[in-house]
Amino acid sequence: LSLLKAMDKIAALRNVETLYLHVDVENIAARSLYEKTGYEVLDPKNKMYAEFTRKLNLHNEGTTGRHHYLMCKKLTDTQTWYH
Repeated sequence: LSLLKAMDKIAALRNVETLYLHVDVENIAARSLYEKTGYEVLDPKNKMYAEFTRKLNLHNEGTTGRHHYLMCKKLTDTQTWYH
């Protein structure tokens, strides 16, 4: 939890609006931890989902043969950078 809290503080200092991370669908403990700290699973229909998974080569199981969730945590009330 300390690392996640530190990431939030650094992000706030840099005016980051949203944090994103990928988590393996089978890693239930990690997903639960992230959800407890404010992350939510992003809908695959969301345009950011496609953008991140393609850029990180995680779409269609990517190079690892594993499935991932893209999770996000909004740090501000408004999300302006992708408008």
